[in-house]
Amino acid sequence: MNLNHLEYFRVLAHLEHYTQAAKELSITQPSLSHAISMLEKDLGAPLFEKQGRNVRLTRYGRFFLTYVEQALDEIKLGEQKLKEFSYQTDGIIRLGFDPLLEPTFVPHLMQTFLTDHSLTFTLKQADRLTLIDHLKMGTHDLIICTHPPLDADLDQTPIMTWHWHLLVSSTHPFAYQSDITLQELREQLLILPPTQTPGHLAINNLFLHQHLPLPNTLEIDQTETILELVALNYGVTLTLNTSPLNRQDIQSIPITQTLKTEAYLLTLKNQSLTPSAHLFKEFLLKQKS
Repeated sequence: MNLNHLEYFRVLAHLEHYTQAAKELSITQPSLSHAISMLEKDLGAPLFEKQGRNVRLTRYGRFFLTYVEQALDEIKLGEQKLKEFSYQTDGIIRLGFDPLLEPTFVPHLMQTFLTDHSLTFTLKQADRLTLIDHLKMGTHDLIICTHPPLDADLDQTPIMTWHWHLLVSSTHPFAYQSDITLQELREQLLILPPTQTPGHLAINNLFLHQHLPLPNTLEIDQTETILELVALNYGVTLTLNTSPLNRQDIQSIPITQTLKTEAYLLTLKNQSLTPSAHLFKEFLLKQKS
């Protein structure tokens, strides 16, 4: 059964005249006659009977018309609602991201992207497994995270790689080294984010991977406070390589032999993105380095 044929049937049922109905539908009269014949053949019942130069509905036609009008009206309403929904969501990019990412990475991407596009982001920061669940539920259009698990439902593309650095005071004995190892930090006071935070766990894993104990630690919640303590030579801290700190009182030293951290763009396979989300995805893929 053809949807167009149902619309033809409805118009003919109201006008009761083949020529007028064909004109209304912008088709030829033979095309209309053929469509009605095919519809009657599919249904196994006559829908119209001749009345002079006009036609009128049979009792089967009157019965069927009620359901055709309901169905076509519902389809039209669904089309209208879908267009409204698409309009409401097309300008929004629903992005989830991992707190283990280098802190300035996502804000910098957004700033660069929004320079050329007048769109809106909704953001959610969570652990990568939660983000993936939200992606599969449709809460996010795409996510950026570290170390995603193997998952046949996901397209995973690396878009950025970072390496770990040590931050020390410019007066620290390590300040002029070109690089450093984790083993050399055993006598240092290591300032970390609080236990169970992503940053703390990531740094702890660096030492575990090299079978090294953590040095003496001090846990501080605020990043700015950690930097101020480092600048005062009260301890050292670890960070992913970032954009320049623009501070003369802190030096950044590459740490050798540590695991790199990669950012991955994750989207669902075989799922269409809104035009806005697709635009941001293409932008991210161009940033791949």
